[in-house]
Amino acid sequence: MKKVLISLFLLTVASFTVQAQEEVSYKSKIKLKDGSELRVVIIENVPEKYVRIKLPGNETATINYADILSIKHKDYVYEQNFDLPKGLYFEGTTALLFGRSSEYTKRVGIILGVTASYRFYPGLSLGLGVEPTMASNFLLMPIYARISGDFKEKRQGLTYFVDAGWSLARNTDIYYETVRTAGGWFLRPGLGLRLNQFTLTVAYQVQKVTTTSQNPVSQWALEQVLVEERVMRNVVLGVRLAF
Repeated sequence: MKKVLISLFLLTVASFTVQAQEEVSYKSKIKLKDGSELRVVIIENVPEKYVRIKLPGNETATINYADILSIKHKDYVYEQNFDLPKGLYFEGTTALLFGRSSEYTKRVGIILGVTASYRFYPGLSLGLGVEPTMASNFLLMPIYARISGDFKEKRQGLTYFVDAGWSLARNTDIYYETVRTAGGWFLRPGLGLRLNQFTLTVAYQVQKVTTTSQNPVSQWALEQVLVEERVMRNVVLGVRLAF
């Protein structure tokens, strides 16, 4: 009799353990628009309409899809489209710039900027921006127009942008007395990975800069004027915050 009771006890425990494991394995992850996150068992799922969930105490509740950001349940994944209405938005940018000053030296710079864009629909926004840039011995000030957009209307996904305009420039080289530094045209196409309000970007930036400088006069060298036109080519890696 004692062996029978022990066997029944072990079977009951095993049954509850298996049931608990199955229930945990069927739990879904639901993120809501109010910022809350739920780990629940989905009883019924009607895509684009509602889900019925099981709560502690065997109670049930219904959640409308309009209140849901995302659902992850076994092989079913749902993510709401990026519901961003048309209108005026701002983006703050910080980025690192990489290039070559010459055959022997590399160029590294830092960018801080802001862009104001009007969103017409997910695939198209038009804006204006300015980005003070310190790159090696140059202080640059690109002022540009931007066309940008999302490839798909999602909170997380690929974006594109093209910046074109004119950049002011100043040479800070201490080895030459710079008589004049002139900026020039500016072009930067790129791609981004949107992560809600943040966007990681990579771009190829080109712009023209003209410098007129002269060697300092000394008893060993005659004064010499040097005019140099160059097209600066750089790779830019950045982070943007939309607000």
